Amino acid sequence: GIRMHQSPLPMAVYAGNGECVLANDAYAKFIGATQAAVRRQNFNSLASWQVSGLLTDCHTALEEQRPQQREVQVTSSFGVTLWCESRIVPVHLKGEKHILIQLFDLSERKRDELALRESRERLAMALDATLLSIWEFDISSGVVHLDDQWAGIVWLSSDSKVTTPVKLAVCANANLTGGAEIE
Repeated sequence: GIRMHQSPLPMAVYAGNGECVLANDAYAKFIGATQAAVRRQNFNSLASWQVSGLLTDCHTALEEQRPQQREVQVTSSFGVTLWCESRIVPVHLKGEKHILIQLFDLSERKRDELALRESRERLAMALDATLLSIWEFDISSGVVHLDDQWAGIVWLSSDSKVTTPVKLAVCANANLTGGAEIE
């Protein structure tokens, strides 16, 4: 099978006292270091691990013998800023407590989420500036979702932004005719 050092997944093993005993090349590259530089580290002395909560996760995994997991944005001690999901798994090697740390790169997903959030904010600003409205029809549920502007146009209260196509048509017709029924 594939051994840890051949894995493309960033992984390292730390002894219970915090000393790194093994790190694969993927781990070293991910945090911007060499394997030798990583093996000289002790997680207890890494300020970035203390700030990010990784140090607490390491101690908890060792003390409770229970895996720990978290999403974290951290700047490695080698100056690389990264978003990752960490999995810290307690293991026993030669009768002693150790932890296996696996890192999953979330950087691309986080960049995409940020770009989407910024795009939505720009759209909201553009809609506010132009007094345009948006609505969305969910075909599977038959529900129409209105923004505040649309709700105001068809005389729905701002808390009635979810409606059906029939109700929307009735409200819109009432608005256009001043409340008169259209036959």
